[in-house]
Amino acid sequence: MSTPAPGTVPTAATAPPAAALPVADPAATRRYAWQVLRTHRGGVAAAAVVLLVGAFAGLVPVWLIGRMVDAVAADAAPSRLWWSAAALVAALVGATALAAVARLLVARTFEHALADLRERTVHAALHVPPAHLERAGTGDLVARVSGDVDVLRTTVSRVLPAVCGAGATILLTVGGLAGLDWRFAVAVLTAVPLQVWGVRAFGRRAGPVFRAERAAAADRTHQVLEAVTAADTIRALGTSDAHEGQVERASLRTVDRTVEGLRVQLAFAHRLHAGELVGLGAVLVVGYWLVGAGAATVGAATTAALLVHRLFDPVGILLSQVDDLQRAQAALARVVGVLPADGPAGDAPDAAPGTTDARAADAGTHAPTTDAGTIDVRGVTFAYDPDRPVLHAVDLHVAAGEVVALVGASGAGKSTLARLVTGAVAPTAGTVLVDGAPAGSPRAATAVAAVTQEVHVFAGTLADDLRLARPDADDARLRDALTLVGADWVDDLPEGLRTAVGAGGLPLSPDRAQQVALARLALTDARVVVLDEATAEAGSGAARTLDVAARRVLAGRTALVVVHRLDQAARADRIALLDAGRVVATGTHDELLAGCEPYARLWSAWHRGRAS
Repeated sequence: MSTPAPGTVPTAATAPPAAALPVADPAATRRYAWQVLRTHRGGVAAAAVVLLVGAFAGLVPVWLIGRMVDAVAADAAPSRLWWSAAALVAALVGATALAAVARLLVARTFEHALADLRERTVHAALHVPPAHLERAGTGDLVARVSGDVDVLRTTVSRVLPAVCGAGATILLTVGGLAGLDWRFAVAVLTAVPLQVWGVRAFGRRAGPVFRAERAAAADRTHQVLEAVTAADTIRALGTSDAHEGQVERASLRTVDRTVEGLRVQLAFAHRLHAGELVGLGAVLVVGYWLVGAGAATVGAATTAALLVHRLFDPVGILLSQVDDLQRAQAALARVVGVLPADGPAGDAPDAAPGTTDARAADAGTHAPTTDAGTIDVRGVTFAYDPDRPVLHAVDLHVAAGEVVALVGASGAGKSTLARLVTGAVAPTAGTVLVDGAPAGSPRAATAVAAVTQEVHVFAGTLADDLRLARPDADDARLRDALTLVGADWVDDLPEGLRTAVGAGGLPLSPDRAQQVALARLALTDARVVVLDEATAEAGSGAARTLDVAARRVLAGRTALVVVHRLDQAARADRIALLDAGRVVATGTHDELLAGCEPYARLWSAWHRGRAS
């Protein structure tokens, strides 16, 4: 599919409200639309030619009717009328066919552009920084990916072809009036001031109204999603009435914005009808005067009146669709607002982590295809809330191939440090380098992979789930990865690798879901791995299986492992102890046990907890 050059997509954004995702400003939105036109210029040119030819063919029947009127007035032979009638039918059929082809070309051309935008929007949604998304709420993002893209789809499939066809018809009709007599063209232009007034008044009010409507819809989506996803907690706390009230208020705000939009549309329609009345009346008066003065025939005056009447529909379509175009512009601004400045191609690696090569085939399932990378955390400070830093001037180096465990009390900053390394959040101060590149950059993204305690099993077959990490992996390679992580239960599934799992499929227990996540990790070429309590099955028999699986997957890779079971930390190459957002000690288990009192107390407390 042909697409605009992602590296040049404009994403200048208006200043959004606090905790909201950005919205592209009008200039950026227009530049993106212009890029789409340039990219699909072949289809746009073909559609334009067919539109113009079809619009010209639509004028022929009106011209023929005028000739037939003059023929009747001149008492011409009946054969002349029959030939004109036959030509009129042929012109109508041709104009209808050309209009259908033109609509198809317009829709097809811009459906490709819309498909590209939808793909890029989903890509951007998957790469929104989690901290930003948490502040903005998922409702706004879901509304953009679904509701706003649906508005654009409707515009592309229905509104845009109609507007383009109407524009071509208006252009040629005015030209036809001028061809009959320039005074007819002047007369019809008397409607323009009323129409311009209507459009300007509508344009001033419609943009803010429709943007407010889309924002209200996004807030309603957010409130509904929050109520549904937290239903169990809401019932447990007995706050159902409060949340239902929030949803109701959000819904009423959406209704109010929608009603306001309808009022704007009705006022616009009244102004359009007034313009049509004035334009047709002026042409009839001019025609009467020209015929009386002998400057035009009755047929010419009839043709002019029919042309003006024929303008009602295309002018009404063109101007009445302004509200849909305003909605589409508001939706496009919201969608473009979340696109990354350098586009998906700038974010996409030259070779995906799952790409295989000759070394991968020889190295075995669990070994990365390149040497292990490094992790460098230098003077990093981070805060979700500017007034409450979570990390303070953290320095940590993880050598290539080294496994470092992060330990500390709850709230010490372990998971936050892990998220910084994966690039999920950016440091407030300092730098985080992964394999020598800034965390979150395209190069670092190809080098790092992460597994957390909460993993997701994607809907589809188990094989499809695993191939998300390596699309070209055959069944034998998938089985090797599952064997590596001890997932021998696969052979007991109803259809083995072809068993449907996830939503609508066979549910997997938490420990099996973790094994699937670790198997996906084994299939990648990630040189740096972050495990955030990925084997936290304390007290269960699955814990030992997951520990063994994690150690196998980490072989030959650099790893930062967040643990809460200190026996896991004891097996790491090195341990980093965090306390109140600071790294207070690093070393092996034996070194810290002998020379670090806080770690010794932590170890003692953990053992007492297990004994009890």
